[in-house]
Amino acid sequence: MKKILCALVIACACLLHSCTNKPVAVNTAVLKMLTADSLSGTWMPEEYLMAVEHGKSVWGARDVTFSFFVFWLSKQNLLSDSAAINGATEHEGGYTADLKFDSASGRFINDLSKPVTYRYIDEPFEMRLISSNLLEIYFINSNSRELYRKVNNVDEELNRLLLAGVYTDLKTQESVTLNADGSILSTWTENHYALLYDFMEGIEFDALQLYYDKEQSSEFLNTLYHFKFSSDTLFLYPAVDQLGDFNYTIGAPVKTLIRQKPLS
Repeated sequence: MKKILCALVIACACLLHSCTNKPVAVNTAVLKMLTADSLSGTWMPEEYLMAVEHGKSVWGARDVTFSFFVFWLSKQNLLSDSAAINGATEHEGGYTADLKFDSASGRFINDLSKPVTYRYIDEPFEMRLISSNLLEIYFINSNSRELYRKVNNVDEELNRLLLAGVYTDLKTQESVTLNADGSILSTWTENHYALLYDFMEGIEFDALQLYYDKEQSSEFLNTLYHFKFSSDTLFLYPAVDQLGDFNYTIGAPVKTLIRQKPLS
C-alpha cells in the first residue's frame, strides 16, 4: 500500500511540474494528503546507518554529521496547522522544525515565518521523497542534502544492522538468538540486551547491556559489556567501573559467539 501511495505522490508531482504549456488541474488537498501519508513514520540518517553497518560499530559512526539523529513525522500532524518535524539527537529530544506544504512544488518545506526563538534550523529546506523508505532534506542556500531512512524505531534498526542473528556460543556450543527487538533466546540468565548509542561519560567504546527483563533499570545498569566483531565472531568483554568514577576497565572476553546467520 505504501508503495502505491508513493507512486501516486510521484505521479502527482509529475503532473504538477508538467513541461507542456497546457494547464494541469491538480487537487492540492489530495496531493498534500498523499505526501503526508508517505512521509509519516520514523526517520534516521542514511549515512550514519550505513557507517554502523559497514563498520560493525556504533562508536565508530559517532563522527557522522546530521541535523537529526532521529525524527518523527505523522500524517495527522502534517495535515494540521502546526505541522512540524519532531526530532532528537542521541542525547535528548526537542529538536523541531516547523513545516508547511508548498503547493507549487508539491513538497513540505520548513516554515521560517514562525518566531526565531523556537527555530532549530534557519536555512530554508524542502523534503523530497526519493522512495518509500528514503527521504532527502534539501537545504536550498547551501545546496546540500541529507538522506534519511524510514525505520520502525531506533533500537530495532541498530540491533538489526549490528547484532541480530543466530549464533553458536563457542564455550557451550549452544544456540543463541539475538532478536532485533532486544530479546535473547538462550540458556543464559539474561534474556534481553540493550545496545548503547548515547555514550555516557567514560564509555568510549561499543557497549551493550545484558539483563533479565524483570529487573529494574537501576539493577542492570552495571552489567555493561564492550562488544567487538572479528568477521562473524562476536566477543563480549565485561566493562566495569569499580570506583564509580567513570573509569571503565575492560576485562577478558566472557562470551564468544559465532554468527550462523543474520536476522532482519
